[in-house]
Amino acid sequence: MPLDEQLVAEHPQVPQYRQELARTHNNLGVLLRATGRTAEAEKAYRQALQLRERLAAEHPQVPQYRQELARTHNNLGLLLQATGRTAEAEKAYRQALQLDERLVAEHP
Repeated sequence: MPLDEQLVAEHPQVPQYRQELARTHNNLGVLLRATGRTAEAEKAYRQALQLRERLAAEHPQVPQYRQELARTHNNLGLLLQATGRTAEAEKAYRQALQLDERLVAEHP
């Protein structure tokens, strides 16, 4: 088991460990997309989304979690657009946009 996953499993109450695990999945998705491994990239982005959605829901007072969630939605949108899945890409982009607009409104 990778170290990030082990830390999350052993300390689920520590949000920073989940944040780092989500960041790792997101970054892996970026790398996989760049190397043409789109199915694996999508899986990595969706794993990051799952972790980031939970963090944002559990800690709404931490804007960084919502910002990172928006970034992963945007990354997924880029992947979906590049693979011709435009309706799904639009949904991902709109989710990112909604999160970003709320952050701007709350933290001008």
